[in-house]
Amino acid sequence: MVDDNRDSLERLPPRSRGPKSGSRARPRPERKTGATRPESEVRQKKAKPRPKRKKDDPRADEMTMQERGAKVASGLRTLFSRKELEPVEEVEEHTTNVISGLHSIVFFLFGVLYVALTHVSHVIGYFVSHRDGLTQYFLDFVKHVPTSDIYTREIRISEQTGYELHFFSDGKWNIKLPNRCIECGTQERLERENFFARIENYGRPLFGICIGLFISTLSSIFFWNFLIFLFSPVAGIFIGMFIGYYLRKRTEVRVEYACCRAHAHNESFPLIRQQGDDLYVLAGHRKVRDAFVKRLDKMGIRNP
Repeated sequence: MVDDNRDSLERLPPRSRGPKSGSRARPRPERKTGATRPESEVRQKKAKPRPKRKKDDPRADEMTMQERGAKVASGLRTLFSRKELEPVEEVEEHTTNVISGLHSIVFFLFGVLYVALTHVSHVIGYFVSHRDGLTQYFLDFVKHVPTSDIYTREIRISEQTGYELHFFSDGKWNIKLPNRCIECGTQERLERENFFARIENYGRPLFGICIGLFISTLSSIFFWNFLIFLFSPVAGIFIGMFIGYYLRKRTEVRVEYACCRAHAHNESFPLIRQQGDDLYVLAGHRKVRDAFVKRLDKMGIRNP
């Protein structure tokens, strides 16, 4: 009997340590816990790895605040921990900078010289290639009378006459010659042809030379030096050539004329030149000019 009671007492759970004697022990409330999990699973939950972002994700290049702070701190450490150059390295760097600066200056001066020489060659080439037209314009300006053969075949059209005949508008000439062959003057078997050209106005380049001579003369009088006075004409012409080159202007001219079958597609006529605001058209036969003058008389237009 006693052995049975002892066995039952041994099976009872141990008594919990309660408060001091004389006080009533209260049972502790049990905590609500979930199902027990293995220890390895709990550790994995505590230390979660950072999810990797895909390359296509637009947030892949974004950095967290900690990463940005670390990057800025690294840059500041690099900036303030930079060592000063040694004297030898400083001299070498200074020499390299001076040489590169001299190279830049030399190349700049070479470019300026190349551009200046290019402009000089263009100006001189223009006056050399147009020397005949400039000479003829100057001779006409001083009342040079052409030969009778040219005078009787040349049609002169003033700007006012061009407006009245609707030959001139918007700075362009559109001339219609009489229905006669421009080379032989016949009226049989004619075909209409067109001639288009851009005529140089040689008055502007010559006016530029006059401006250059005027400037050089004033300079020689102002400085009152014999050497300046001696070289002023040459300098004035040279300066005037540049001024005249940039003042030059071309006028568009279109001439509609007639040709017989024998002289179709000729390349000799018409010859066109400009004198001031007037236009001169040279034909191959005087009958073309006579027919043009008669047409003006019938229309009551006076061609000064």
